[in-house]
Amino acid sequence: MKITSASFETVIWRFYFMMAIVLASFFLGHPAFAVVAVPVFLSALTGVSFKNGKKKTKYRRKQLNLNVTLSRSNAA
Repeated sequence: MKITSASFETVIWRFYFMMAIVLASFFLGHPAFAVVAVPVFLSALTGVSFKNGKKKTKYRRKQLNLNVTLSRSNAA
């Protein structure tokens, strides 16, 4: 979970979801359920991303040996 790593599209969708929660709670006659929108609002405001930052790869990468020394031949 990292702050400010959510995409702009995700933030907009969270604001829409927050407004849907608030409007639905008032239209259904239970305004106390609007409190459920507060965590959604805070996650949209801070831009929290809930995705795992580490990507698992299917294949194992090979490490290359880059410490190659060049030698000069002494044949003359």
